[in-house]
Amino acid sequence: MVWSPFASGFLTGKYTPDNPVPDYRRRAKFDFPPIDVQRDYEAMDGFLKNSKFPEDFDEITLCSYIVTGLNSILYASLEKPQIVTEDRCEFDILWCPHQNRYTAFDCRVQRYFVEGMIQAVDDNGLPKFTAWVEKLIPHGAQCCHFVVQKRKDSQKPNPWHDYSDELGKRAFKKMEGKE
Repeated sequence: MVWSPFASGFLTGKYTPDNPVPDYRRRAKFDFPPIDVQRDYEAMDGFLKNSKFPEDFDEITLCSYIVTGLNSILYASLEKPQIVTEDRCEFDILWCPHQNRYTAFDCRVQRYFVEGMIQAVDDNGLPKFTAWVEKLIPHGAQCCHFVVQKRKDSQKPNPWHDYSDELGKRAFKKMEGKE
């Protein structure tokens, strides 16, 4: 499985100098590749702060625009975005740099990329959204399909983050032979 600063949550903004890696994460115990947390957070934060977004976009259009930019520029995926309702947009990842190598389990690395994107958007005062995956190429789908939806209660923890933590704990149990 690929493991990088993206997957570790730093370039994506998931972990910051003020929000360090939790003790149960591999990165907390094994700092490889070594990274400069402050500089890596600034890369993602800088992407958003130095981007210009049309002022006349409604929230879901802005969300779709930002996600497309992040997917295309920082991750190099080709996608087909679609705005479904005023609270929901969807994306088909038509090509992924890893699609011929990744298994469904490996796609969990991408969860952290998306999680960091969500966190960076939140940190920059942009609309609060969550996301979920409905189809994966490694599961036999023609494309990866994910949904981004406006959060009804932005004060509660983002469901994406909670599910990422649950999957991480399950992965450790699996590695230890407990699941």
